[in-house]
Amino acid sequence: MSRAFKIRAALLSMTRRAIASSLAVASLFAAPAAFEAGGAAAKTFLIGGKAYTEQYVLAEVTRQLLAREGIKSRVRVGYSTEQIRKAQLTGRLDITWDYTWTGYAVHHKQSAYKTTDDVMKYLREADAKNGLVWLARSNVNNTFAFAVNLDFAAEACIHSMKDLAEALRNGVKLRLASDQECHKREDCLLRAQSSYSFKFPKSQIKVMNVAETSEALRERRAEVAIVYATDGKIPAYDLEVLEDTEKVFTEHYIVPVVRADALKAEPKLRAILEKISRALDTATSQDLHYRVDVIGQPIPAVATYFITSKGL
Repeated sequence: MSRAFKIRAALLSMTRRAIASSLAVASLFAAPAAFEAGGAAAKTFLIGGKAYTEQYVLAEVTRQLLAREGIKSRVRVGYSTEQIRKAQLTGRLDITWDYTWTGYAVHHKQSAYKTTDDVMKYLREADAKNGLVWLARSNVNNTFAFAVNLDFAAEACIHSMKDLAEALRNGVKLRLASDQECHKREDCLLRAQSSYSFKFPKSQIKVMNVAETSEALRERRAEVAIVYATDGKIPAYDLEVLEDTEKVFTEHYIVPVVRADALKAEPKLRAILEKISRALDTATSQDLHYRVDVIGQPIPAVATYFITSKGL
């Protein structure tokens, strides 16, 4: 590993720690709802985010646009999928950005294939009973994907999930870098192994933070990694996403989800959140990831760049 790369990796690590630290401090010390001149308490809306870049950026974009409208909010990030769902159901979060198939398969334990439109219809009807409203979805499909280094793909002739399965069945030993959820989710690694008839030995699965899986490929700590489609390091690190001919990885469109009581308390929320949603697509999200994870730009600056560049 070159000295320049080690320095860049160290700076990126410092950037991530600084981001997490600043967000945690902001969450801890953000002022509670203040009283206005008339004596009525202004509600502070709580915006939640999972523990990865896309969610950090969306939470900050939401906070900045709400602040511009004079709406008080506070960001809380670092949740797992289960934790953020529970927090919103119990009223500890008002606003989140969730994913269509995650809502359908994970939150509601559904497995029968449905189109994205049908999934959205199901989620709106099912979560209306829970006091949650799924607003207009974005065009960001942040689905799971398997990736390898371009040079490894050429050398091993692995360009698709079928190629990967054949290599594993033939006894080729490959290490898999997985995030903390995909390796045990029915709609991710388990479905891929079933659909393509292969299996990664547990000893060969390296579980890590989702932001590190592509780093593991670049540093040759794994031959295969599970990534998200919006990961800005895919083009930056010369990675190849394996073709998924069986369509194992379902569509995970990003959607703003709001508590019904929050929408009632502040009717402007719907228009603001859906404006963000309409401005998002997969290429844009990948660019935002690139700015944070590769260049090392601060989350607030990237959020402001998105708002300005999209004319929001």
